[in-house]
Amino acid sequence: TAMYKEAVNALSDAFDRTLEATAAEALAHEANSVNVVLAGGGAGLPIATELVRKAKPARGKVQANLLPIVPAWANDPVFAGALVPTFQQLAIALGAALAPREILIAGGVRF
Repeated sequence: TAMYKEAVNALSDAFDRTLEATAAEALAHEANSVNVVLAGGGAGLPIATELVRKAKPARGKVQANLLPIVPAWANDPVFAGALVPTFQQLAIALGAALAPREILIAGGVRF
């Protein structure tokens, strides 16, 4: 449907802009690749992995590497299986808590 295509295009545009900014930072630090970890409720959607797989940031000068949604260490017995089902949500929460103010969508404004 038209709404679905519009949503996919908007998501793709947002992803591409974010990845381009990340690629520029990588190139500034003489790196030729970036690691991408999908997080949040939509991380398991096929469209999310497809966006990473087709990405050619910085006109192909930077490789986008898709890492597992749940890292191997999260399966360690010390966590008693508690991290795996919620890892994506924890990653988002911790990322927002640790992110510099300038990259937060709301600019660090508290609601």
